[in-house]
Amino acid sequence: DINVTAPMGSTPSAIAGIGEADFNVVLYPEIAHEAARWLDKADDLGLAIAVVESMAKQAKRKDFRNYLLQRAQRLRDLLALRQAAEAFRQQTGQPAQTLDQLVGAGLMAKLPVDPFGIGYALDADGVPVFDSLKK
Repeated sequence: DINVTAPMGSTPSAIAGIGEADFNVVLYPEIAHEAARWLDKADDLGLAIAVVESMAKQAKRKDFRNYLLQRAQRLRDLLALRQAAEAFRQQTGQPAQTLDQLVGAGLMAKLPVDPFGIGYALDADGVPVFDSLKK
């Protein structure tokens, strides 16, 4: 269900309740870009993928739609890396030390290429992250 379409047809009280929503879809490119970047840090990658793909479907500008689709692919690749890393941990009893170990163990055919050229890395716990978010 769509509860609020802002700003058209909404009331100040409806806009005040936007923060209570399970999720919001932002259609303005100026804001949606930052929203998509924020979703890169989400713990629930499945939800983040669904939101970014929904934003892409609603984007009017082709270049912005393509940008959002690349962000969604980047999130799908990170999810695949995390699933492979968890499988590696279960098989070996220890976290992977490098992403290449996931390929070497036959858990991935090859490492994904980040469409933005930043790349992927492992954090201190052996969990795949975007290289720019590595702690």
